[in-house]
Amino acid sequence: MSVKGAAGRVAATVLTAALVVLAAAVGPAGASARELSAPSSLAAIAVRSPATSTPASSRAALQAASLPTIATGSGAAAGSGSGAGFGFGFGLGPLSTASVVFDRRDPATGSVHLRVGDPLGFVSRRLTDPGPGAADTHPIRSPNGHDVTFMRESESGVAIGVIRIGHPSSLRWVDTGCAAIPDCAADINPTWYRDGSRILFTRVMGPFDGQGDAASADLYTTRLNGNDLRRVGAGAGPGSEDTGAVYVPGGQRLVFIRDRRIDGILRFAIFRMRADGSHEQQLTPWELDADRPMPSPAHTGPTAGMMTFETFGGAEPGRGDIAMLPYMCESLEACTAAIRYVTHNGGGPRSSFAATWSPDGRFLAYAEEPDRSGRVDVWTSHWTGQLRHRMTTTGTSYSPSWS
Repeated sequence: MSVKGAAGRVAATVLTAALVVLAAAVGPAGASARELSAPSSLAAIAVRSPATSTPASSRAALQAASLPTIATGSGAAAGSGSGAGFGFGFGLGPLSTASVVFDRRDPATGSVHLRVGDPLGFVSRRLTDPGPGAADTHPIRSPNGHDVTFMRESESGVAIGVIRIGHPSSLRWVDTGCAAIPDCAADINPTWYRDGSRILFTRVMGPFDGQGDAASADLYTTRLNGNDLRRVGAGAGPGSEDTGAVYVPGGQRLVFIRDRRIDGILRFAIFRMRADGSHEQQLTPWELDADRPMPSPAHTGPTAGMMTFETFGGAEPGRGDIAMLPYMCESLEACTAAIRYVTHNGGGPRSSFAATWSPDGRFLAYAEEPDRSGRVDVWTSHWTGQLRHRMTTTGTSYSPSWS
């Protein structure tokens, strides 16, 4: 998602300036993508010291540089609940494209709602209200940054929603037609078509076998009004699933997740294909269980052409890491050799997952569980992994979407 319009450029400049103050306080992070450390093997990630979180003095410098621009009202503390009364610019002004959308779980009701907050963690507010027991998950920003698509899981099934960040009352549901199709179990994991005019999602078709695998789970796209349903790609075949598709800058190709059972074990890998569904190329080895690919929105600079992903699907405590590779690598061997790690959790209990890029491609936001307690928060960092900053402190926040 690129920042469009003068207001968006101003917001990006403000955010970058604030983070530059932080960079100056912490120290330089002058590594290129090729200089990020890689593990000695994919099976055994080397133990390394965890990155240092942002010192209080750096946070103070960052706050002094950015608060007059970001918060125009009294301000509510980050993670403080409703956020009523603060003057944060969450409308369609400059910060609508600079803010971060993320999930927050409410232990009291068992629900998960979407929130929107500034990447420095000063303030946030509720964006959706799914009701007790329901979950709004998988938020993805539109190409212009103003809208979010997500899926709501409840007792009545799964629905795909679209909401405008500055207008929570604008929530609308995309009728993909699944309910009218025999054996259509659900349409899940929505993302955006390259120009924002359509929704891309995975259609799960039954029946399910004894292992719980669907007959098929392939990529489809439809207009926001539910019309003009189209299939994307040839599909993964019986027992496999294609999901989490995201277009790379320019929209000529997309990257996606494919899973399949290999020797009885469910494995995950990231693939690339052209926008017309042709020329598939596997980018990560099955044994890495790579998940949630996210291309950098940058067209120039050190992260242009790079893609983040999470290892081991974030599911194994202490094994989930944020990694990156060039998404136009020519072969599986070349792609595997080019993998570089942003986080280094291989020897400890920490797990990092669900990375998203800042609009300028210089910073990342991602979820992190520091131990096996189930407490998860959103962190930000420079794309090299340095300048780590904890954005949320509730222990119930995850799945950020920044661009």
